[in-house]
Amino acid sequence: MTEVDPTPASPEPSPGSSPQATTRARWGSVAVATVLALLAAALFFLIASPGGDDASQASPGTTTAFKPTTYHIVVDSLGIDAPIVSIAMSRQRVLTPPSNPRDVGWWSASAKPGASAGQTIITGHTVHTGGGQFDHLGTMKKGARIQIVRKRHTEYYVATKVFKLSKQQVSTRAQQLFGQARAKNRLVLITCGDWTGREYLTNVFVYAKPVKSIPTAPQPA
Repeated sequence: MTEVDPTPASPEPSPGSSPQATTRARWGSVAVATVLALLAAALFFLIASPGGDDASQASPGTTTAFKPTTYHIVVDSLGIDAPIVSIAMSRQRVLTPPSNPRDVGWWSASAKPGASAGQTIITGHTVHTGGGQFDHLGTMKKGARIQIVRKRHTEYYVATKVFKLSKQQVSTRAQQLFGQARAKNRLVLITCGDWTGREYLTNVFVYAKPVKSIPTAPQPA
């Protein structure tokens, strides 16, 4: 698996640039790299902390930030059929998972389902005793169909890649995994994996590409 360095290269000074301009450019690169590192740490906490396995255990000092959405995720091949709640980063730079392991969380700072660009980041629980929506995410096959049902449209995606990363790999590939600078939208599903009896060692990722959007059938009265 090819490693990607998420740290942007420091821009080379252009001819005639002042020392002050060069310094500002380099400090700008350092700031971007710092933000990405913090983001990677926060997202790994979300999917690898005890909260990823037991939703009743919250991180001390964090503020729960769940909000209902009109979105619903369906993956027929894995038996996933779950409401999506909005999750946000707390002041402690931690993303709190949904309190209910049968829900999944959409990171509200990522692209909305149905967006044309960016990455739509959705995380779900793996529970080692069973009952988490994403318990079997790692068994998804390439080509599997994923639906996100919205109020007026249903977005269809096809899985293009299923893979695992260690904590260190998640940190070093933060920009690729969570960045929003993609010209074409990508859906990213995330959960934790490789339970040791005490902790999860890895994270499971699924990449999926959008293939179509159709009007959602009205619900019967």
